[in-house]
Amino acid sequence: EDFLEPLPLIPATIWTRKDIAEFKREILDVQKECCIKINSLATATVRVPTHPNGKAICWEFATDNYDLGFGLYFEWDLEPPENISVNISESSDEEGGEDEDEEGLSNGNSMEQTSPENENK
Repeated sequence: EDFLEPLPLIPATIWTRKDIAEFKREILDVQKECCIKINSLATATVRVPTHPNGKAICWEFATDNYDLGFGLYFEWDLEPPENISVNISESSDEEGGEDEDEEGLSNGNSMEQTSPENENK
């Protein structure tokens, strides 16, 4: 199989807002559907398809107790999905796999959201 070489990555840059409380109020009032709450020791995986002309990933987040770890991983796929997917795993899910609750649903919360490119079509 022939694999394409990944594009070179530009080093990340970061910035902070002066008034984080204002940011949290604004985002909860205006774009609540864009917010997810991640409990202590939980892990959230957000998969975002890339755009062929894309050059940057912008990510804004806030934490109440400064207890946030953050990592970014790239998956190179010749046929990326068109939807954004979010999977939240509680700490017990990480240790022993996903258990099923009484209704047969997994403990890991999962949702899919239409990509911004497809919302306007």
